[in-house]
Amino acid sequence: MNVPDDATVLIGIIKTRADLATLLHTQHYHIPIAHAALAYGADYLAAYLPKWHPTMAWHIGYYARITDYTLGLRQVCCPHQPDHPRAQQYYVGLQLADVTPCEPLIPSRKWRRVWLHTTTGATLMRAPELGQLTRTQRRFYANAPISTSLAFNTD
Repeated sequence: MNVPDDATVLIGIIKTRADLATLLHTQHYHIPIAHAALAYGADYLAAYLPKWHPTMAWHIGYYARITDYTLGLRQVCCPHQPDHPRAQQYYVGLQLADVTPCEPLIPSRKWRRVWLHTTTGATLMRAPELGQLTRTQRRFYANAPISTSLAFNTD
């Protein structure tokens, strides 16, 4: 992996095969606006794959550089799920570049329920397992590129 030591890394779960396809093919990741503060200021995304994945279950399997943030309804960022219960809720979309498989994979030996955490590039590059990554969790509200108090245009 090639993540700068001083980079901020968001660890996010890839809940479904469709979410993994979105990550790999459109280089996009989305999170509810209520949890967006964790993404603000992040330079990279590290993708955690839960038990559904046949070969990378309970591992960070991919990472990518975050290039931009967007704000919109879930139905826009997830057109493959038009009837989702939260289709009319706002989400922050992370535009990604260079989605790359992790070498080596970073396992989760004890933690199985991971959703969103932040860490540093230095910790990501040196951690032998996920539990050590989340111990360095930090919050980055001051550098938020999108205000959480935006007035939304629904036209």
